[in-house]
Amino acid sequence: MAEFKECLKDNFVYEGKECRYIRNEAERTSMTCAEEGCPWLIYTSYNSRDCCYQIKTFVNNHTCGRDFGSNLADRKWVTSKLFKILETRVDLTPKEAKVHMVEEYNMQLHDKMIARVLKAAREQVIGKVGEEYGKIQDYLSELLKRNPGSTAMMWAIPQPEGLPLFDRLYISLEALVDSENTETRKWFLTRLKEDLGDVCNEELNFISDQQKVNFVLNFVVGLNQGIAAALIYVIPNANHRNCVLHIWKNFTKKFKDKDSKSMVWRCAKSTTEM
Repeated sequence: MAEFKECLKDNFVYEGKECRYIRNEAERTSMTCAEEGCPWLIYTSYNSRDCCYQIKTFVNNHTCGRDFGSNLADRKWVTSKLFKILETRVDLTPKEAKVHMVEEYNMQLHDKMIARVLKAAREQVIGKVGEEYGKIQDYLSELLKRNPGSTAMMWAIPQPEGLPLFDRLYISLEALVDSENTETRKWFLTRLKEDLGDVCNEELNFISDQQKVNFVLNFVVGLNQGIAAALIYVIPNANHRNCVLHIWKNFTKKFKDKDSKSMVWRCAKSTTEM
């Protein structure tokens, strides 16, 4: 029911309306438009037979205009929306946040409000991330318990005062390090080589995406120029390839016409040299 109410509020904010609860209980709720004379109405309650919540009445007709003085989009509501996007985009800028609120919720917010709310949401996200780091060791122990034979290692930097500082993490065929340099790249590839074993004697294809390191089980690995040098040192017989999508993005920065843009993909799909 809480999720349903949140969706209703999001819809009212997007349409610029003010809502009013007629009934607001744990297992049933009815809401109408706050504008006098507007027939919009919805009633939802728990269906014990089907064990789910069901909309029993819905009059989807607003006869009122947009309410520019609506107080539904308060600071708490905006913070909750930016919190969700900051979980995956911690570098979100105030300008990007403002555009996001317009595109997703049809809300034009003042620059000062965006700055304050973004700061509050970022503090919540950073705090949440810090708590998650404290659970890594428990996670690794559970992983090894549930998946015998897996490789799970964590490195931490001792601190004179306070808890150790997280340095790097390696789980099976995936690794996360706090910085990209020759040492950590060689470390990662060495762990990968140890886990792959005899597979390293076969033909591996490492694909450069010119960004961060990630890979999947068919041994197609993303690497940047720095890790490519480390790869030659650790797994010298591996093949190097380039990601077509990143080639295309770099190509289109200089060549803007439609024919030139499509030429990259024609070359990539070609079975003969062009």
